[in-house]
Amino acid sequence: MKRSYLVSSILFLFNTFIYSQTLLPELYNKTNNSTFIEDIRETINIQERSNCNKATLKSKLDSIRVKIMDHGSWKPQLKYEFEYDAYGNNTSLFIYKIAYSPPIYFLKRLYSYNSNNQLIEEIRANWYQVPNQWEDLEKAIIEYFPNKLIVTTLIFYNNSWVNNEKHTYYKDNNSIDTLILNEVQYYGTNYWTNFSKHHINYNSNGSISNDIRYNWENNTWVNGRNNIYTYSNNNQNTSIVYYLWANNNWEFHEKEIINFDNINIALNNVSKKINNNSWLNVDSIVYQNNNINMDNQVFYNWQNNTWGKRSKRVYNYDEVSNTNYIIPNYFFSHSKFKKKLINEYWYINSNNNNWLDDGILDYYYSDINTISINELSKKAISITPNPANNYITISGITNSIINIYNISGKLVKTQNINSSNKIDISKIKKGIYIVSATKNNSIISTKKLIKL
Repeated sequence: MKRSYLVSSILFLFNTFIYSQTLLPELYNKTNNSTFIEDIRETINIQERSNCNKATLKSKLDSIRVKIMDHGSWKPQLKYEFEYDAYGNNTSLFIYKIAYSPPIYFLKRLYSYNSNNQLIEEIRANWYQVPNQWEDLEKAIIEYFPNKLIVTTLIFYNNSWVNNEKHTYYKDNNSIDTLILNEVQYYGTNYWTNFSKHHINYNSNGSISNDIRYNWENNTWVNGRNNIYTYSNNNQNTSIVYYLWANNNWEFHEKEIINFDNINIALNNVSKKINNNSWLNVDSIVYQNNNINMDNQVFYNWQNNTWGKRSKRVYNYDEVSNTNYIIPNYFFSHSKFKKKLINEYWYINSNNNNWLDDGILDYYYSDINTISINELSKKAISITPNPANNYITISGITNSIINIYNISGKLVKTQNINSSNKIDISKIKKGIYIVSATKNNSIISTKKLIKL
């Protein structure tokens, strides 16, 4: 396993930046190898929970611009750019260093999907100015089976892809409590080796009740860690207690306490750790929901037997709910996207207890016509020739509107199909397109087109 190669490569790039005190380290750490499998798992979970049954005009997150405060002035640092296909699937992420002129690449992620709009592959690469090219770092391959999911990660080493980790998720749907077994296996010389596994149990409301981790030692599974979740009568997660296995017993290690108001809005989150059989405060987050379009989070550290302010984030939203816009895979796990996020401001606490500017993230959106994969089964159309260069002929449908979208979901051509089913595509650029047939304001069929 060559994980050290990945980490050293990323750290090499990190050292080329001037960090803000809180903003940039967190953004850069999001690209680190340690979050790769978690991002993929959360992406899959969100896709399973999403439900888009018909074509609809949505707003998509196109880009994010990051600025930091440096010696009294705002300095541009990073730009995130996202692309989508006609179904609203996020197909790529590119991160640029815009502190330089002209901007230079930093990182990219490429996503592939199957015919059911399920993520099946993700590739991550970093940009190296010398020798001025992309270098592949890691790849994940996702395989779907009944009640089982396998995620295999590979690293790019010595000009070839090498097996790294395999995560297998099993779902037991035969009981009220769902059991998910997560086996992590590392690839040795020519075989997979067990590393760890999780048993995750759920309560009757579908929330996690406990998560037990086992480690593979001396050819057997041994207890490692146990996380116990408790909930209020409204199924709000009020605490998580973390145990470690030691001296043939589960021993307290850490815990989180989440407090809510009388309308189930989180007020604060307090983290504690055990020391000499006593719970000691570590840090805390206080949530301030000032109004419907703005939220604050204030971060505290426990120092000298008192809470000291460390940093603050202010999130500004518009009134569009999260069902009306698309966010990319990279941010699926962020709860801050509960509504359409416009910008966020980051502050640090000065020595005299004043808030100082630290960073700004501005979010930019545009409209996208998304097509549900469910529309494919309604009625099949035929496109000939396909691939095509100058003209295509549509058969299997009449008296309809044909729309052609590029892989980013942009409409590039529309034409009514009446007596003639021939369409001129000579002015369309080379690439892959989605041809959509619409009748009476409903999509009745879609087909992939390759333009030569």
